[in-house]
Formats: sequence, C-alpha cells, structure tokens
Amino acid sequence: MATQTKKSFPTEQLVVLVSEHVELYDMTNKLYHNIYHKESIWRTIGGILGHKWEDCRDKWKYLRGKYGKERKEMKERRSGSEGGHKHSWKYVNILSFLEPYVQERLTVSNFDQPSQTAESILNAMCENNELRVDEIELMCHDEQGNS
Repeated sequence: MATQTKKSFPTEQLVVLVSEHVELYDMTNKLYHNIYHKESIWRTIGGILGHKWEDCRDKWKYLRGKYGKERKEMKERRSGSEGGHKHSWKYVNILSFLEPYVQERLTVSNFDQPSQTAESILNAMCENNELRVDEIELMCHDEQGNS
C-alpha cells in the first residue's frame, strides 16, 4: 500500500492571486457580496494552484483572520504593554496590502458600568453641603452594625 504525501499549500501564491481580486477582501466593493462572482474567482484560483477552490477560500479566511490578530498584537506590543521581543508571523508583510481594509471590531461589555461610585456621590454631597461628615460616619457605622 503506497503512502500518500500531502501536497504543500502554496500560501504566498494564494495571497498574490487574492490580492489581484479586490472583491475578495474589500467589503465596500459592489461585487464583495456577489457569492456567484466570488465562487467563480475561487474556482479559477483553485485551478491555478491545483487545489480545491473551497480549500483555497478556507485558507484565505484563515490567513485574513490571522493577519488581523497579528496586527492587533503588534499594536499592543508597540504600546509597551508586553516585555520582551516576539517575532512577527511570517506572512505579515505579504498580507500588508490588507491594511486599509482591516477594521477592528468594537467590543461591548454586557455589564452596566456605574456612572458614579458611592464614594464619589458622598463626596459630591459633602461638597454641596447636602451631607455632613458626622452623617457619613453614622451611615458607615450603621452599615457595619447591620452586616
């Protein structure tokens, strides 16, 4: 029984071919959402590379996502948040043409952030003569006694 060797994937060539088709990565391009047009391009790319077009598309999705993560990590490293030196991913430079098209997603917390802390409210009340220091001490004493 002969063993099959897995054909290595020509990643650099894939990136070059994709870079020639802006509709595969520019979401503002009118053809970006045309799945039939994009499938036709992927079939062509797959034929050129000698791989299934779905594998080429999936590899591209991986590379694009990885580029975004690496780009974010590089920005964080530049800001001094991490000590030491980490080598960049080997495809960062060849994928740099994506820079104008990559947008970081805004993150949203599902926790409500209090607009003011209890301490800042009490301080404001004291400054406005709405609350005296002895009343604050009494409130703190009551809190400790009721706990």
